[in-house]
Amino acid sequence: IRVHLFPLNFPADRLSQGGDDYKGNSVRLEIGAELFGALRKTAESNGCTSFMLLFAAYATWLHRLSGQQDLVLGFPVSGRFLEDEENSMENLVAYNSHLLPVKSHQKGEETFLQFLRQTVSSLLTAFEHQEYPHAELLRSLGRSMEQGPLISTVFNVDKVGDTPVIPGMELSWLPQQAAYSNMDFKMNLTDFGDTAVLECIYRTALFEEDTINRYVSNFISLLESIVENPQEQTGQLTLLRESEVQALMALNENKVSFP
Repeated sequence: IRVHLFPLNFPADRLSQGGDDYKGNSVRLEIGAELFGALRKTAESNGCTSFMLLFAAYATWLHRLSGQQDLVLGFPVSGRFLEDEENSMENLVAYNSHLLPVKSHQKGEETFLQFLRQTVSSLLTAFEHQEYPHAELLRSLGRSMEQGPLISTVFNVDKVGDTPVIPGMELSWLPQQAAYSNMDFKMNLTDFGDTAVLECIYRTALFEEDTINRYVSNFISLLESIVENPQEQTGQLTLLRESEVQALMALNENKVSFP
């Protein structure tokens, strides 16, 4: 089997030195009720789920920051089944989540809605093959970890259920700080219903915290731009915050008075 790989060339603070340095950290930003609600409405009006829209936005963010037209990114699924009825899932105790790879192609000339439709089609195709184990896929392609991963980054959405009710106690969800990362970086969105928290987990050997904070902030700006004008070309959607725009404009203030 022949396969074309598209390793992610994401701008980092330091070059990878190889080895097994998987020390990591994470940064979080909240998506407020107004923006998160608008994202849901945009997804519904275009006949897709919020996850599909967010996945397309994440892919757009990667295409823009990396400058690459072709990428392979993934998402985790738990759809694993056993064909043998005698060994049904009811008798199995295991962690069956695995990754589905999705190829993304974006030129920057298509509108976001056009790219969204393309991404929805790719995701539906991936879901049709979710029973095929990722490890088996790697073996069938003849790939090993030394050759680099098939999937460069992952996007995931977790939906939080209701907190348990315990008399005399007030409970709330607390994030778990990441101490390692098995990828250069990956994005996780926790859906709290009205609001959400965006978390980027990254390898500290490659990125500074300030850099990741800026990248995640750029992703929030992209989401705002998509909600405002989903018919905009993907290459023209705004990634910069207003403060960053003003800072760039200040750098261009190079007028000089001559006598």
